[in-house]
Amino acid sequence: MHRILKFCLAGSIGAGTQLFFLYLFTDVFHIWYLQSGIYAFALSIVVSFILQKWWTFSHDPLNKINVEIGLYLANALINVVLNTLILYILVDILHAYYLVAQIIASLLIAVLSYFIYKHFIFRS
Repeated sequence: MHRILKFCLAGSIGAGTQLFFLYLFTDVFHIWYLQSGIYAFALSIVVSFILQKWWTFSHDPLNKINVEIGLYLANALINVVLNTLILYILVDILHAYYLVAQIIASLLIAVLSYFIYKHFIFRS
């Protein structure tokens, strides 16, 4: 249970990072929301990897970091495709506000990601 709470807090920080940059790129720099979403997602990956590896899963070994980064990025690539698809469906088809759509997408992806991190990427 403690790990799940840490995962949720770290995920909230990563999601906050993503929402901040999504808003910044979309509303301040006037970049198309789907393109902004990809940029924001990429930035949140860095924050999330650091928090998940060393805080949530307390996974210190550096000897496997190249493999972990590779698996993490592969998972992130799948997640960014899912995120973009969910955003498109919620915003363009269902006419949801893009920031609300991003929160929904983040929650859905977070559930899937926890199991992937725990059982495949940061397993002991």
